[in-house]
Amino acid sequence: MKKILFLVIISLFLLVKFPNTTAEESFSTIDCGILEYIHDKVAWKPDGSYALISGKNGDIVKCDGTNCISITSDVGSNLRGIDWRPDGKYATIVGSSGTILNYDGNEITKVEAPTTENLWGVDWKNDNSYALIVGDESVLKYDGKSVKHLFDLPYGKCVSWSPKQDIALIGSNFGVYIYEGDTLSSGYENNTGYKYGITWNNNGDFALIVGAEDVIIKYDGEKFIEMPIGEEDWFMDIEWKPSGNYALIVGLAGEIIKHDGNTYERINSPTDIDLNGIGWQPNSDIALIVGGSWLRTNGGIILKCVSSGDLTPQPDLTTNHFPKINSILLEPSTVEPNSKCTITVDAIDEDPDDILIYNYDIGIGEITGTGSVIVWTAPDGEGIYPLTVTVDDGHGGIVTDGKNITVQSNEKNGNNNDNIDNNDKKDDSFIPSFEVVLVIGAIGIAYIFLVKRKIFHSN
Repeated sequence: MKKILFLVIISLFLLVKFPNTTAEESFSTIDCGILEYIHDKVAWKPDGSYALISGKNGDIVKCDGTNCISITSDVGSNLRGIDWRPDGKYATIVGSSGTILNYDGNEITKVEAPTTENLWGVDWKNDNSYALIVGDESVLKYDGKSVKHLFDLPYGKCVSWSPKQDIALIGSNFGVYIYEGDTLSSGYENNTGYKYGITWNNNGDFALIVGAEDVIIKYDGEKFIEMPIGEEDWFMDIEWKPSGNYALIVGLAGEIIKHDGNTYERINSPTDIDLNGIGWQPNSDIALIVGGSWLRTNGGIILKCVSSGDLTPQPDLTTNHFPKINSILLEPSTVEPNSKCTITVDAIDEDPDDILIYNYDIGIGEITGTGSVIVWTAPDGEGIYPLTVTVDDGHGGIVTDGKNITVQSNEKNGNNNDNIDNNDKKDDSFIPSFEVVLVIGAIGIAYIFLVKRKIFHSN
């Protein structure tokens, strides 16, 4: 009897379905016939009925996740950024040569733009009041009626509004900028590569930024955090799953990565074609991924990704205290050509177990030594050379600071009196000026005159 009861309990235990905490993806290619053009970005209509996909040479594709149709735009521009108004009234599409289009589900309307620059990104504010548009030269504001210039900003590529704050992040080749209250400020300075995609997690606690570098940038509302991936990647887009705890990142050569804001996981991609855009269907486990290769005549591809479950929760890297660089000292402060300069970095970390790793980048000359003190041998050419110091705590905490090093010979910096030209030396003997001589002469004449008058009256 006990054995039977035991077997029954075991059988019931095996029937229990435990929740799966690991996200799993399946991919399929959506057959739209021959996709002649490369496809760039995806934006689902807010009600989830279909998505619009922008492409090369004015190509627009309408896709519901199963079937696709091509929409004629009658423009020859390469279409890039695309975003729906939150109320679903229409989608705004931007592209090369100042192209701005609206699509309301039936027809395409062209919007007059104050520029002919290439436009790359567009994002509507959550209250439907206006959209921000970024391009090669400026930031534009579109209120549904007209477009006006807001700021000059070179090489803007992407823009994204926070779902809970009245701020937007703008990515460019020179870093990430914060737009708030009609002002634009620099938040993260880095010109190592274009920033192509920005996404916020569902409650707006933080944003992730990706681009042409092997680093994912996290913005937590106060600071920007660099999170290295470990390999050379070129990411093109990122979007947070509406019903999940992670974002999908797509990039060149078919790269696909899941990231939850702290850790990441690489996915076996079904293609090696460059992937340029991703869009999640609202309240769904379905995402459309689009791309194409510039080297292929019929290079367009549309993938359907079905992703179930969530990433296994990982420790929050933001609890790690970041290092702090207090100072960078140079000895001597001005270096002669082909001479040595001792560089001392004073850095601290609140985590006692962290071992700091120092990296120095000058780009010229020779560096010897490691750690917080190194020796740099200057080149033979004079000039001002920028030094970049990076301190890594080995747990995702990376900080960067810099200083300019001046290389100049003593003949020019004036620190050696022996090098002063003899013609410039001054005689130590006193030579009165012309004005002094005039004053002394006037005093003498007045004295003689008074003395003569005294003698005259004494007689």
